[in-house]
Amino acid sequence: MPKVRKLSREDVQRLETAQRDQAAEMAHDAPPDEPRLEHTYPHIAAWVDGGGWIELGQNEYSRSFVRILDIGGMLWEGTTRYRSLDALFQATEEALIHLEETGDI
Repeated sequence: MPKVRKLSREDVQRLETAQRDQAAEMAHDAPPDEPRLEHTYPHIAAWVDGGGWIELGQNEYSRSFVRILDIGGMLWEGTTRYRSLDALFQATEEALIHLEETGDI
């Protein structure tokens, strides 16, 4: 038979506070600590929100480290290496701007 222990009022309040704090941390509407991806790279955010996708990392089919795709296939491939993730995202953002300007998307 499981052991049951009566919680004190302080124990209950401490548990409720911990649950509220955890829920607030997990909330999607909580203010970000850093600038959000959507603000820094708006074209990337719009692309993935609109049904396209971006693949990161090399695989057996492609040596590029980043690829922009839609239902029709690959629209753009990046290079094999980037000095940072920020450089990778910046190149991807610029590629999406160029694809939009040329009417390819």
